[in-house]
Amino acid sequence: LKPKSSSNRDSRPLLGASLRTPAVSPPSRRWRGMTDSSQRSAFIRCASSDLVVYACFLVAVMVGVAPEGQRPATTPDRFWILVEDDRTIRCFGTFIPFVLPIVRWICCGSFKAKEGTDQKDEKIMHTFIMFLFLSLLRVGIYLQVREYHYYFSDHIFLCWSMLAMIAMELKFCELHPPSCGNTIVLCMNWMLVLAILVEAWTTSRYYHTRQATWTAFVCGGLLFGGIAGCYRQKVLAEKHSDVDDDRRSLLGSNS
Repeated sequence: LKPKSSSNRDSRPLLGASLRTPAVSPPSRRWRGMTDSSQRSAFIRCASSDLVVYACFLVAVMVGVAPEGQRPATTPDRFWILVEDDRTIRCFGTFIPFVLPIVRWICCGSFKAKEGTDQKDEKIMHTFIMFLFLSLLRVGIYLQVREYHYYFSDHIFLCWSMLAMIAMELKFCELHPPSCGNTIVLCMNWMLVLAILVEAWTTSRYYHTRQATWTAFVCGGLLFGGIAGCYRQKVLAEKHSDVDDDRRSLLGSNS
């Protein structure tokens, strides 16, 4: 006698299993983490863009020069916070941006240090040298044009030099991986940007003629904006070079 075939018995659970509706699992934590990380990275790239900073500066100046009225104004109607902001930027604006690299170094360090080198201190020193160069350049030009304040706004020119320093720092925020320290540095940069925007509106609204405001805006944008753009490209190229070196060393060690 042949044993009964077990095909029917074996097919029943298989058939039942095939008819079951597969359970739809919720999004995994890993996927949610990747999505949140990508969103944070997109936000940091947008907030670290020098074009966004310069566009906000342009809007502040345009809003300042739009109202009708005599300029310079003899008795500007302002709030006390505008007075304090204007006094702070005029007196200490050259030195305030030097705090930003120190805060970045404390909160999130610098890029991954190469073996046998102290890259962190080197990056900080490069930033300080560029900040010092921009400050001396602005002071030198200011000494030449201060007698022509009716045709050239030294306040707008100062704001441009400060925004150029901030744009350099924002590039480091963009290239650093998202972290709490990087967010703190980014917020500090934008707090200073907001103070500069208030100063730009105040000085273009009350203190300088429209011609002086736009002359300084164009000259400062071409000079300081161009220098900051070249520096940001240099930082980006160095970052890509470091990444390529790490990949080569990793491939060499694996082989």
